[in-house]
Amino acid sequence: MKRLLSIILALVLCSEAAFADRSEDVIARIVPQPKQVETSKGNFNFRGAAFRCEQTLDAASIDLLKRFSARVSLVSGKSCPFSSTGGLSDAVSNGSAKGVIFLKDDNTPDGSYRIEATTRMCVVRAAGFDGLKNAISTLMQLLPESVYTTGNGSADKWTIPACTITDTPGSPQRALTVDCAKAFRDIKELKGVVDLAVRYKFNTIRMVLSSEDRWRFKGEKSSAFAQVSIFYDSGNEKSIYTPSDVSELRKYAERNGVMLIPELVRPSKILQYIEFSDIPDISIEEIAQTFGYEPSLIPAEAVSEDISDVDIKNLAEKVWK
Repeated sequence: MKRLLSIILALVLCSEAAFADRSEDVIARIVPQPKQVETSKGNFNFRGAAFRCEQTLDAASIDLLKRFSARVSLVSGKSCPFSSTGGLSDAVSNGSAKGVIFLKDDNTPDGSYRIEATTRMCVVRAAGFDGLKNAISTLMQLLPESVYTTGNGSADKWTIPACTITDTPGSPQRALTVDCAKAFRDIKELKGVVDLAVRYKFNTIRMVLSSEDRWRFKGEKSSAFAQVSIFYDSGNEKSIYTPSDVSELRKYAERNGVMLIPELVRPSKILQYIEFSDIPDISIEEIAQTFGYEPSLIPAEAVSEDISDVDIKNLAEKVWK
């Protein structure tokens, strides 16, 4: 009998150790790593779970949560119904709530969030859009990799460890740099950069539009700059962004909570070619109106490393702290 009890105890201990390892492995996937994490026994299953949020959340936040629910539904292969309703806080407090619950918590600092997952419910608390966006980024990293696709992930495991995660950004602005003067990216590629920024909790993309001999934006007030840039680019007219291109990218970035900041390096060769002493104010104003932000005028040596030249995970950890 004692031998049997010893075997059972050993199996239980092994099972607990395996659970701990699994939980730690899953939590270790989160980039940047949260400030505080506590794990407990069990898992919460996202597949088929109901998504519910408080009615007091703003329209942008509700849109964000709907899209998260729709993505999990699509990829997991089982519908996750979404609703905006009242009384959720009380239901969470008395333990009657089930599913994925999003609560507005005005006591939470901007951009911060708290996730409390049990076997019955996964409760997310944040003050508003930025905190909810960061919480969803964390949850998506806990879910299978297929959540980032539109493919069939029905065979994947859609559970996360029972845990409590509390996190807050150390810096209000966390930026990636895309040097489009150095290497042109089309709008589809830039939307992919926005997706990458959201995944790793960056909230700003610095878009470098010019160099000594390149000018990637062609508006009514900067057509001459663009035409000379096309000349230096061996006549390639496709390596230019139009106001329509920027408008499409800007809407996508704003919907996902990412600021798109234009940066300009003084195009010395282009200025010399067209006999201008400097970039006209009217061209700078046009870019500001198109992007929604005043362009930063920087020297060439001050341009940050392009996204292709950095370890994005290490950078995410660095700017989050």
